[in-house]
Amino acid sequence: MSTQQPITTSKFLFLTILMLSSFGQVSSDLYLPSLPAIAEGLHVEINAAQFSITIYMLGFGVSQLFYGPLSDGLGRRIPLLIGLALSVVGSIMCMLAPNIEILIAGRLIQGLGTGAGAALARPMVVDLFSGKELARYASYFAVVGTTLLAFAPTIGGYLQHFIGWRACFAFLLIYGSYLLYRVIFKVPETNEHRHPDNLQTKTIAQNFWILLKSPVFMRHSICSCVAYGALLSWLTSGPVVLQEVVGLTPVQFGWLTVVTGIAFMSGALLNSRIVDRIGIQPMLQIGLFLMLLAGLLMLGLFLAGFINAYVIVGPVVVMFLGASMVFPNTFAGGFPAFAHIAGITGALFGAMRMLGGALASGLIASVQETNQLPLAIAIIICTSLAWVAYLLLRQPEAAS
Repeated sequence: MSTQQPITTSKFLFLTILMLSSFGQVSSDLYLPSLPAIAEGLHVEINAAQFSITIYMLGFGVSQLFYGPLSDGLGRRIPLLIGLALSVVGSIMCMLAPNIEILIAGRLIQGLGTGAGAALARPMVVDLFSGKELARYASYFAVVGTTLLAFAPTIGGYLQHFIGWRACFAFLLIYGSYLLYRVIFKVPETNEHRHPDNLQTKTIAQNFWILLKSPVFMRHSICSCVAYGALLSWLTSGPVVLQEVVGLTPVQFGWLTVVTGIAFMSGALLNSRIVDRIGIQPMLQIGLFLMLLAGLLMLGLFLAGFINAYVIVGPVVVMFLGASMVFPNTFAGGFPAFAHIAGITGALFGAMRMLGGALASGLIASVQETNQLPLAIAIIICTSLAWVAYLLLRQPEAAS
């Protein structure tokens, strides 16, 4: 019997998995150029509009802790259907929101829904691929996924310019509805290891404990968590500083995110080509170094008296270049040893990353931003914490 068909099917499924994995971040980033317009339209301060990012990330992160264990017991499809249905409800609430309270509630429900795709996409890749093929597809995951994410604020900028901020949530409603259709009719169950015993509280607790006491897992997940906090600081602060202070339009801001996306994609491609020769840990170190350098560069340019799009976006490009090496290598370094509990591993890994982002986003949203200083400080603190975690957990890992 030919083995070609499963390989073809897996590659076809991979495209759907990419859309599922990107849905959460597209939902986060699409409306970023509309933050000032939302604040104006709903008659609130800009900090309230920024808080909708924080509350979304909170739901996005916490929900993954439930979807992962659920998928280990029931399979991937049922949690995906639940999550996508919630995302559709949340999008409708946001699209029709008459005030900021309904918008924030809708964003929370959106986050609770889109967490399913984020939690289960990586375990589905582990279900379908292994060995070098898994490593190759993990790199494709980063490249293609980031390309979609890079253009999300650009699309959002044009939607804001020509229609208004509610059009962003109409777009997400269509996206979520299409994925719901795909999962119902086109996506088979990929988890061959599902078992009802995995839903037992004792089993779930044991699996979480296995991960939490593993220096290998914690080292890579903490690095990913706080590095993502640096990116969320940019996504929360960038639209406000560049539009409200520097004076860019939503469309101009949207196109600047394409530049950062190209930087991420270029770094991910470079990583995929040389990681076999250099190694996962050296590539992770290079990525963390570039992210720290970006924060220091932004701080130095601010102290020199500069404030414009170039001195803000330039360091952010360096940060994204570094992040493109941090995220694939934290995944590759922290995941493979736990393939037998891939659902809960993906859940905890993703939840820690998103909660780190939510914390950083909430802190920077609470600051009155009149320049790039809060952003520079946030990047430096986040990447410094990543280095601390990396170095502190290095010796136990080597000894294990």
